[in-house]
Amino acid sequence: MTPPEHGVDVSPLAVRCSSNASLRLFWRRRIVVVIALGLVWGTLGCSGGGDDDDDGALDAGPEDATVSTDGRTSPGSDASDDTGPTVPMTGPAELIDMERARNGNLDLGVASDAANTLNVGKSTVYKVDFTFTGRGPAGAEWTHRASLLLPTTLNAELTRDGAFAITQGDTANPTGPSQPSKFRTNYGAAITARLGIPTLLVSNIPGSVSLSNGPGNWRGQARSRCYASNLPAQRYTPCLLRILRSTGDLEADPFHYVAASWIRTLRAASRVGSLVGDIDWEGNSPPDVQLDRAVIMADGVRAVGARMAAAVDVRIDGVFGHASFARIDELMNGLQERWSSNFGWFDDPAAFQTWLQTDAGGDWRSAVDPAEWSDLLQGKSFVLATSTNDPHVPL
Repeated sequence: MTPPEHGVDVSPLAVRCSSNASLRLFWRRRIVVVIALGLVWGTLGCSGGGDDDDDGALDAGPEDATVSTDGRTSPGSDASDDTGPTVPMTGPAELIDMERARNGNLDLGVASDAANTLNVGKSTVYKVDFTFTGRGPAGAEWTHRASLLLPTTLNAELTRDGAFAITQGDTANPTGPSQPSKFRTNYGAAITARLGIPTLLVSNIPGSVSLSNGPGNWRGQARSRCYASNLPAQRYTPCLLRILRSTGDLEADPFHYVAASWIRTLRAASRVGSLVGDIDWEGNSPPDVQLDRAVIMADGVRAVGARMAAAVDVRIDGVFGHASFARIDELMNGLQERWSSNFGWFDDPAAFQTWLQTDAGGDWRSAVDPAEWSDLLQGKSFVLATSTNDPHVPL
């Protein structure tokens, strides 16, 4: 079908989009979530990405932690745990460090001593706070803060085969419901309480980066502010794309690091879900859960990374977000003004289009542009969200 804002045919991809409030997101072979999308950001890439504000500090447990029956964390094993079907090694997998994403140490820490329930209206939602790690550019080590939210009663139909929802957890938008302090309630607990499905909020994707620690050929290839000791979140994507164009070094691609963190998120969720029965809950305890398949709700660089992860991870059934499926060169023709201002992704769209014709540009596009690997997205579902009005989805 044709997204109305771009007018570019994206078939045969399974994209569903709407310009009004009600949208349906399908898991493979069945409807799993019927929600309304509240889009409060502009077109993909023109607002740069959310600030890395804290949406409620999470108490990190020890590395590789499990939860003991008395409510404390204790060390545990974090060996390779991804024994799922063989995944494609083309397309996004040409950039993503698949071995580390699927099998690397998660450094999992579960905060079992935190308050573990939330009230949403008259409903109670159970909460498990935890942390795990990812890796960013220039050797950056990211610590992802997460909250797993569980209903008192599982919706058997919507959670069949271990299905759950993942949402980015730290976008800072100007509207009330998008304030970081309200994310956990509005974008996680409300969804969990209303639909009876587990929801996982994940923050710090992407995490902090210091590009001055990158390879020597990265230095001086972008604006001086790109080499600050802690790169602001809005500049993560434009700074890396500028270095990518200048050097042709595909390690400067900003999206594959985010994709790897989404893959690790699935692994972390599955591990934490298996520990739910060991937590010392306040009062009643939630039902046992199995977390095997997910839809990711995200926007901007997070949505592009989520789509790349979905192409190479069978556990990700789709992406509900704001990322166009048009070919990158065609998309840039219509969005040059937006993408080159207000922390836009490309400081010089025309120069980037020229770079796409080089060997390095072609290699990058084959890994990032979904038009190059549409076959890897067959059987999955994607919502290209636009012009909707609901405060309970974090875009």
